[in-house]
Amino acid sequence: MGENDIYELFIGNKNYSSWSLRPWVLMKELDIPFRETLVPFSPTRHEDYLKFSPSGKVPCLDDHGTIVWDSLAITEYLAERYSRVWPVDPEARAFARCAAAEMHSGFTGLRSVCGMNCGVRIALYEEPPALAADLERVTKLWEEGLARFGGPYLAGKRFTAADAFY
Repeated sequence: MGENDIYELFIGNKNYSSWSLRPWVLMKELDIPFRETLVPFSPTRHEDYLKFSPSGKVPCLDDHGTIVWDSLAITEYLAERYSRVWPVDPEARAFARCAAAEMHSGFTGLRSVCGMNCGVRIALYEEPPALAADLERVTKLWEEGLARFGGPYLAGKRFTAADAFY
């Protein structure tokens, strides 16, 4: 595959953007060739983001003019081209898709209290109920996935998109 045959993945800062990190980790781990284009976050850069992303947000994948601008949509787009994005087993695949979708659209308590910042460690002195509920759900989800599909990954023996979302 030549330089002109690879995807272009527009991302924000990997320290702060779990949304950007999901397709980045997925593509890196599965050896899907791509060129990373970092567009740092800034309140004045919205117009710059609109040049490559219809939503004005990252991540955004450019496949030679086919634009995919959401982490879950990017994952499904890649799954149409690479069979290893999701588990092969239908039951594991259904579980993995549900787990990824749940992370994509849920866990608002976790997001609001523990926003992503890889460069900072914090100690929580109190655990708001919404955060406690989200942490309990993540724990149960992983326990279920490991028990049902044998690990070491969320839905089985190999890394898939579900793991990239967590």
